[in-house]
Amino acid sequence: MSQGSTSAPPDKPVPQQMTLYWQQLPSIRILRPPKGKYSARVDERCFTYCSQTVRGRTEQTEPWCRSICLRKIFDHEVRKILGTHARDPSTSNHSNSQTISDDVEFKFPLPPEGQPTPIPDTSRVAGGMDDSDDEHTDFESAWSPSSIGKGKQRQVRYWQDGWYVWLSKNRWAAQEKMDLMMYDLARQAEWQKHKEKMNVDWEAYQRQGQDVHSDTIAEPVPEDRGPVVGPMPTQVEHTPIPPNPANFEWNVVPSPGPPFPDIS
Repeated sequence: MSQGSTSAPPDKPVPQQMTLYWQQLPSIRILRPPKGKYSARVDERCFTYCSQTVRGRTEQTEPWCRSICLRKIFDHEVRKILGTHARDPSTSNHSNSQTISDDVEFKFPLPPEGQPTPIPDTSRVAGGMDDSDDEHTDFESAWSPSSIGKGKQRQVRYWQDGWYVWLSKNRWAAQEKMDLMMYDLARQAEWQKHKEKMNVDWEAYQRQGQDVHSDTIAEPVPEDRGPVVGPMPTQVEHTPIPPNPANFEWNVVPSPGPPFPDIS
């Protein structure tokens, strides 16, 4: 009886994968940056230069500052496209575009430095008319979109697409400009409206001797007491011009002038 031997079956050849030539080439990706309000394009650049002297530091005077900003307003900031539809071929329009866009134009007022110089109404002064009754009415109507172009308020200029240049010598104005670079035109318009209303409330406080934000009536002010101070935001002690009206808190602190004299 012979002893048998066992042997392992031969290994099967591994099939080689077919490699394509273009798979060995470096890949190329085409990235299209987003457009509209999510675009990565720069729309504003600001440059500020400030200097101080030894004497100015000793006397605690304001530094010498100059600021310049270049702002590009894009079409999507002042206009919203609602929809597009095909152009009627029967219309006698020689434009190459085959579609028509239905859009809505936003009315965001320019800041005070971009508005025309208001002309005082001398007829009210000459006639002895008092403006205290309609001060809030004039303020609300001037910022109301439904009242634009009705003749009562002054001519208002609005943001349009294009380039704008902003210049300032005030360091606090430069700080406010940097803070407002975080917000769109709608938020900036709301902040400007809030500033103007604060000045109106301060003037009313000066005349009436009471806090216009409370229901309590103040006592008569003695003649030898001096000028009545108005409400001012508590954040002014730390941030001269905060850009967020929602974070505002009111408090009565000594104030020789309006909260925002730059727009008075």
